[in-house]
Amino acid sequence: APGAAWDDPSNLVTITSTYLGTQFAGDTKAVENHDGTMTLYEYATDPSDPDTDADGRLDSQETRPFWYGSPWYSHPLFDDTDRDGLWDGDEVDNYGTAPKLQDTDGDYWIDSSDDDALDPDMDFDFILDGLEVFLGLSPWSADTDGDNLGDGEEMNAYFTGPFWWDSDGDGISDEEELRNTFTDPLSWDSDRDGLSDSFERYGLGTNPWSADSDADGMFDIAEITAIIPTNPLSWSSDFDGLSDGEEEYLLGTHPLRVDTDRDGTWDGAE
Repeated sequence: APGAAWDDPSNLVTITSTYLGTQFAGDTKAVENHDGTMTLYEYATDPSDPDTDADGRLDSQETRPFWYGSPWYSHPLFDDTDRDGLWDGDEVDNYGTAPKLQDTDGDYWIDSSDDDALDPDMDFDFILDGLEVFLGLSPWSADTDGDNLGDGEEMNAYFTGPFWWDSDGDGISDEEELRNTFTDPLSWDSDRDGLSDSFERYGLGTNPWSADSDADGMFDIAEITAIIPTNPLSWSSDFDGLSDGEEEYLLGTHPLRVDTDRDGTWDGAE
């Protein structure tokens, strides 16, 4: 029956199920049934008090027929119909929120706590304010971690962490990896060669997307950590016509000497 949605339906007393007209005064209210008839209800309100629940809204305002079932319909016996911590009168007159909804803007943040209960996304970052509060993000800043990527972008497009400016901890900000170095913002070592992207990019100058930047057959990390370190940016560190990889792994010649055996002939010519 109409009115069953109230927490305490015993406060509703059916007077008649016959249509009695359109004008009702005081505490009576008519609801149209599916068959076109009207059901008339009367609330157990105080006839001597125009605002029985002292919520700032007159009983007659709270029981207006055309408001029944809408978010702006409130109960004349409860000063806070939706139990959101705001009086019904304050919600309607001061905040513009719905007295029957705890979360008027649908952002998963209760009206009494919401800084703007009529705007579901105050910072326009495409994440509902209540979800931001739940996740620990700022509902007032579109870029919580200050990396010049919106929180919504990070969560929904790039899957980076909106809490950290450098999601993979490689020393390069998420924005720079996505828009400048084009390295993987979710991996500290994009080419899996054991050297961090930032060290390759800004320390060695090697390619963070290639494990062997100079294509000499030796990984970059092997060249800089070998007993005889070679140049990870030069195919042949000694320019003898043999790659560092060939000298190191195949011939056993010295990768930094043009003529390993000092016989007067370059290693590359022997």
